[in-house]
Order: sequence, then C-alpha cells, then structure tokens
Amino acid sequence: MYCIPTTTYKHPCCDSLSLLFILDIQERETFAVIFNHIDSQFNVNLSDIIPVLNLTRSRFVVDKKSFKQYIDISDLLDVKFLAHAINKDFSINPTSVHTFYKYQFPKCNTVNRIVPINKHYETFEKLYSNAFEILKTEHNKLKLDAYINSNNILTDTLYQIEKNGICVNPGDFIKSFKEDSVKLLDGNLIRSQYNLFTSTGRPSNKFGGINFAALNKKDDSRKCFVSRFGTNGKLFDFDFSAFHPHLISNLVNYDLEFGTNIYEYLGKHYLSKDNLTELELAHAKTLTFRQLYGNVEPKYKYIPYFKKWMQYIEQRWSFFLENGYVETPIYSRQITLDHIGDDVNPSKLSNYILQAYETEVGLTTVSRILNLLKNKKSKVILYTYDSILIDFHKDDSVDCLHEIKNAMENNKKFPVKIKAGDNYKEMFNVNI
Repeated sequence: MYCIPTTTYKHPCCDSLSLLFILDIQERETFAVIFNHIDSQFNVNLSDIIPVLNLTRSRFVVDKKSFKQYIDISDLLDVKFLAHAINKDFSINPTSVHTFYKYQFPKCNTVNRIVPINKHYETFEKLYSNAFEILKTEHNKLKLDAYINSNNILTDTLYQIEKNGICVNPGDFIKSFKEDSVKLLDGNLIRSQYNLFTSTGRPSNKFGGINFAALNKKDDSRKCFVSRFGTNGKLFDFDFSAFHPHLISNLVNYDLEFGTNIYEYLGKHYLSKDNLTELELAHAKTLTFRQLYGNVEPKYKYIPYFKKWMQYIEQRWSFFLENGYVETPIYSRQITLDHIGDDVNPSKLSNYILQAYETEVGLTTVSRILNLLKNKKSKVILYTYDSILIDFHKDDSVDCLHEIKNAMENNKKFPVKIKAGDNYKEMFNVNI
C-alpha cells in the first residue's frame, strides 16, 4: 500500500490523502483508491476503506510511521525499515512530470491533486518493483525478532510522539523561525518528524527546516514551545544524567552504586584525590568523554571502569572481524560493514553500538511512558537522545510524575534529572 498525500509540504499528521495505491501481491492486481483528485468526480471516504484494509493479513507499506499518520491501522510491515536493516537503497525519484508540476505551480498547495493519476501510478510501479527485490533478498543480515521489534516498538513510539505534536505560541514561533513557517502550524501545534533510517540507527528529527533534535539553547527560539493546557499545564523535561557513561556501565556490567556522580567518581581516579572542585569536576567530565569516544589513554587504563569497557570493545571487535557484524544490545539489530563503512576500527564500532543502545533504551523507555499516559491528559511531545519532554496536565498529579521518573530510571539503572517550566527555555530544576 502506498499513500499519495494532497500536498507536498504538510506533515502527514496534518495532511489529507489524494490517492491510495494497493497491490494484491498474490494476484498482481493493482487498485487506485481516489479520495481527492481532479481526474475523478467520485471520491471515496477514508472511513469506508479502513474496514476493507483490515480484512487483509500481510500488509506492506513504505515508511510505516508516515502511513499510519494518514491511515491508522495496525499490523503493518515496513519495507523501508527492512531495506534499511539490510542496507539496501530504497529511494524513489519522482517522475519528470512530478517535477514539472512542482515548479510550474509553486503556489499550488494541493499539487498532487493535479498530477495525473497515471504518473502517480508510474511512481508506485517503481516502488513496488524495488520492494519485491527487497523482499526476495536473502536476509542473512536480518533477525526476524529484531525486525519485528524495530518495526513495532520503535516506529510506533515515534509515530505517537509526532501525532501528539508540540504546542507553540504562534506569534513567538513565527518570530523565532521564519515568516513562512506559519504554513507548518496545525492550529497552535507544530509537528516534528523523526527519521530512523540513519547509518547509526539514532533518529534525526527535522521538519520544515527546523531541527528539533538540536534546538538552540542560547537564543529565544525555545521560548515559543509551551503547554497546550495553559495555566493547567507545565512542560517537564526528564533528562538521563550522564547517559552514555551509565549506558556503558550497564553494557559491561560494572557495579556502580545508583546515584553516583560518575564524573566525580572517575575524576577521583584521574586526579588521585577524594574531593574535587567545580573546575576539576568539569575537567573530569571532559576527560571522560575523551576516553569514551576515542581510545582510552594508557595512563587511565588501570581504572576498573575503563578496563571493563576496553574488554567489551575488544570482544565486540573480535566478533565483528570473525562474523562481519555485531548485534545491538536490546533488539539484536545487526550492525555490518555496510552500515559503518570501510574505515571501521574498534573505536568507531563501539560508538555505533553505543548510539544504537542509547536509541533502544531511550525509545523503549518512551514506549513504557506512553503506556503510562494512555488514559491520562499528559502527553510525550519530544524525544531527544537523552531526554523526554512531556506536556503535563496538573490533573494527572505528582504520582504520575513519580511513575514517569521510575520508568526512566529502569530499576535504578539510569539516574534522571528533571526540569519544569511554562516554556521550553525558561525551566528550573525540580525534585520529585
């Protein structure tokens, strides 16, 4: 199944459908369902087609997360995710007619309605031809469980965050970004758009020229992000403390007492002293990142934490050289030479593993929090690597905040810092 939206610039959450192409794989018969196109006087209602789609069993789509924004049905298998897992290209270029219409009618907000249906079908033909090649590939680089978990948990989690949207003050939003950003707004909501198809598996998050994964902390651009609940709401930012050092601690089974400031802990080894100044603590943090993302310097190899980390890297590197891949810690997704590139080395491999583990821990945690909030008013609105932003309604009570914190701490594995505020820039530390 393949959706053709009405516009070319709106987020799938806010867009409507022009066409839906359906290919019966067994019969090799194609159907075009027309929702809104000038070539047809008879348009189908989406509510009428969903029960028909639910009668089928194996349903393949391209980019499941976006498809669900248009047609929210379950049990979808993402061919693009499968292609990414085995490192196969799945890009589909538009036809010359699509390009012509786009540039000939730059101000037409519903350009897909006027592109001839047979040209949309031409794109669909290329797409399903490519999809068949992917499905016929010998999937020796794929574990079914790994694919199913990624296809379901990771994709569905990001779908839900996008669907929730982020509330903004429209005037401040337009002032902070660009004048034509008003077209990105859905009322007072802006949508982010996550891309899981990156080389490391760590999702990027950009839409409409806005990089939601790296919003500026120094200017006032974050100030426009506010609670949709007005005076009944607050934004809460739950931040994993020293996330990567603690991820490593869990990966290598290093026994570290919960709540320990890991930079201070390692700083005492670096400097051979028990009490560190603020300046020395900052220096210890810098030194720690240098060891984690490069090679551990010889003078620090004696530190038990780094000893275990080096042993883990050596073991993973040996496995990689022997088998041509390593598996990610939770979902067992294979990381191969195709993903990393020819300049692979132990340090680069460990960074790929660490970023994959970060994503798997982070999004599994978000999935648990979404379940916690299922019957509540509060919403998860942004995930950025080591933090989760929640638009919190006061009716959900402080007990709900405790539950969220406990979910993130994951049985006392990952310390969490919490900030709250009326907007995403002006936030203050809170203890819960």
